Amino acid sequence: MNGIAQNRVVTAADVTPAIKSAVNAVLMARCIAEVEREKMDKMDEEILQAEYFISEHWEPEIPRHRITKPKEAYLMNDEDAKDYYAERQKRINAMGYKLPDGHCPALCAELVQSTAEHILVDCAAPVWGITLDAITWQMDKYHKYIDLICGLVANLPDFKNPLRNVA
Repeated sequence: MNGIAQNRVVTAADVTPAIKSAVNAVLMARCIAEVEREKMDKMDEEILQAEYFISEHWEPEIPRHRITKPKEAYLMNDEDAKDYYAERQKRINAMGYKLPDGHCPALCAELVQSTAEHILVDCAAPVWGITLDAITWQMDKYHKYIDLICGLVANLPDFKNPLRNVA
């Protein structure tokens, strides 16, 4: 192993083409995931403002109330959840997505991002000596590590931004 595993400074020469490609994939996937999450959250908020969905009384600490935030959708009673997700699917289909029913475009994009990050960690393991198994159980450090590698590669003189010519 190179780099940290041998207690030496990692140089630009240690950044392999595979690491550069994986960083490009992470940056593109991250961009798409953020855009899809914004679209789905906006759509969900529109549905929740237009309709009146009620929470189920699951716990004494959470009284029954109108669901107005997408992150509270899991609290809906079964009948409201069925109506909410039917309307959601109708709108997703109308937006032109070609996904199976029940698949959220934002979650699909976030899965692609997560997969790209895992590939990046695997590609970087020979250089930094940090494996996926060693880092994923510490999510704050995992995200910092991904950001560190992306920042390092993005600041190399030969870096070509994969998002530069994207409309």
